[in-house]
Amino acid sequence: MTVAPDQSARLYDFCLRYFTHVGATMFSAPPGVLCAQLPREIDKELTDRPFYWMWVEAMKETPPNTVLYLKFQPDAPELAVPDGAKPELITPGCYRFMRILASAKSRGSFAVGYEDAPCVTPFAVFSVKVSYVCDVRQDFLESYAVDLRDLRVYPDAMKHLELRRIQDERPKATQIAPVPYDLDALFTLVEDRVKTDIGRRDQTWAREAERRLANELARLDAYYSSLEQDVPAGRRQPAPSPANSASDHRTEIDGVAGGGGGRFGAAHRALGGAAGGAAVASVSGDVASVHAEVVDTGIVRPSNVAYEGPRGTAETAGTAETAETAREEAFSRAAERELRRAEILWRTEPKIAIRPTQFALVYLSRPPTAD
Repeated sequence: MTVAPDQSARLYDFCLRYFTHVGATMFSAPPGVLCAQLPREIDKELTDRPFYWMWVEAMKETPPNTVLYLKFQPDAPELAVPDGAKPELITPGCYRFMRILASAKSRGSFAVGYEDAPCVTPFAVFSVKVSYVCDVRQDFLESYAVDLRDLRVYPDAMKHLELRRIQDERPKATQIAPVPYDLDALFTLVEDRVKTDIGRRDQTWAREAERRLANELARLDAYYSSLEQDVPAGRRQPAPSPANSASDHRTEIDGVAGGGGGRFGAAHRALGGAAGGAAVASVSGDVASVHAEVVDTGIVRPSNVAYEGPRGTAETAGTAETAETAREEAFSRAAERELRRAEILWRTEPKIAIRPTQFALVYLSRPPTAD
């Protein structure tokens, strides 16, 4: 696989900075090649062999540290490395690079930094992931700093901090005053500022999402309206509200099977009103014999009806069962329609998600602004 030169240069720079920060031993190598001996903890994070490390720790062994030989171009020069390490081509998305990214993310989720100055002020720095969520998702990484003295929020913090000399050890001549803080309260301030900033930006993405949502809902309504038109006029029933009529509907079905205590009532409850297979129930009384079948649509269809005695004619029973079937069908369509409507709203309705990815406590001589 060929990697673009500018892309391979960025991968090389990231991996070099990672190995330098974690304290790996670097061997001399030509450009485009990295050779690093990993510390024990980093070895555990970058190599997927947990049972090996369990055995090493249980037996109190001291194996040699792993050496990684990384190439960033297929035609990079070969290198004689210790321990016979095999070369690995690093590309975006490859296994080794994904392990390096996961390790960097885990170790960089919290950090402390100091500016080399005699008098510094603590700032809480947040990196946040802002997402425009609809059927087309957009993600942005942004950073904000909160002054812990007056709780003022500064945007684009990382852009300004890159221009400062920040170190991970406290300078000897620096005076630091402890300042208590509540992390949740600080993130609430940042979240409010992010919402304010988003409100000032172009909202075309939300308007387009609303237009697509309206089109989807209109298409859904047109489809189910056409289904209603296909139903014969004599069998049309007002569509019940699924939320209000579910229990009443089930009671009526159980009543057909003998007051809800028969085998049909148990089968219908087990199938939840929509069968994953088929169930047959039979009810016998002094004067009636009814056979019904639950089919895949969850609709009760009488297979044969024969009445004897003074309760009515077979035509009357057939009319009652036809009305019941029509109510079943109307309920099924209404429930399906609401389910699809909820799915369309979940997928297409515009939303904004704000999630923190990193947090740092940084001591600065002045706020992170352009001034």
